Amino acid sequence: MTENTNTTAPVAMMSDADLDAAIAARNAAKAEERAASTRELSPRKPDDHQPKNGHMISFEFRGQAFEVDARYARDIRTGMQFKNGDIDVAISRMIGKQGFEDLLTLIADEEGFTDGEDLAAWFELFFEKAGAKN
Repeated sequence: MTENTNTTAPVAMMSDADLDAAIAARNAAKAEERAASTRELSPRKPDDHQPKNGHMISFEFRGQAFEVDARYARDIRTGMQFKNGDIDVAISRMIGKQGFEDLLTLIADEEGFTDGEDLAAWFELFFEKAGAKN
């Protein structure tokens, strides 16, 4: 007959309720002993990167101010528009049709051509200010 190390009663002589209680006590002790996770041990990050007082965020890109609802960073409809290649529709949804035209003018070179990397830089800044994860 094997003895339970948490109690002095032999396992074979314990009732089901006592056995369940002994197992629960053992599991609780193990839970207390478990090491803290990396997340729990890391210092708390400031919340200043998160939008405050509503959802609107403001940021400046190449000297022009933009105000965008941070929820677009996680919005399914906007994400699907990007996925489907409707970039102009998605950006117009975010900053308005005139805002989209202003953004294209801002990133255009002397000959009026726009580079996707410049637009990507705008999005990178937006997602950073919106507090979105990768």
